[in-house]
Amino acid sequence: MRKSIIPVLSVASALILPFVASAQGIVSTTPQQGIIGLIQFANTALNDVMVLFITLAIVVFFWGLVKYIVSQGEDRANGLTTIFYSIVAIFIMVSIWGVIHLLQATFGVNNSNSAETPAQIQIGGSTN
Repeated sequence: MRKSIIPVLSVASALILPFVASAQGIVSTTPQQGIIGLIQFANTALNDVMVLFITLAIVVFFWGLVKYIVSQGEDRANGLTTIFYSIVAIFIMVSIWGVIHLLQATFGVNNSNSAETPAQIQIGGSTN
């Protein structure tokens, strides 16, 4: 039992680490108060959870692919089933995400949590 928990915990911590490392980016510099702030926080949290689920589905896909390549017999069939269901899950999640963005564009609803590109890092002296 303990041997199966260690790989699961290491994969889970590897998936959660990027969210912890960029935790300061979740809250904006000028947070809204009241219900608007709560809605913005929920929107940001749901977007992060959606990315986590898609990442998890991709990891499961590659796990099934490795299981399919390495195994023989019934384990090979289980690997193929895992690959199939992970592709279906990825397709459904990305499709729902696309439909939501299509509806936002159709009705003119702006997403205020768009990604910002980071400032360029200069190494050495200034380039003036």
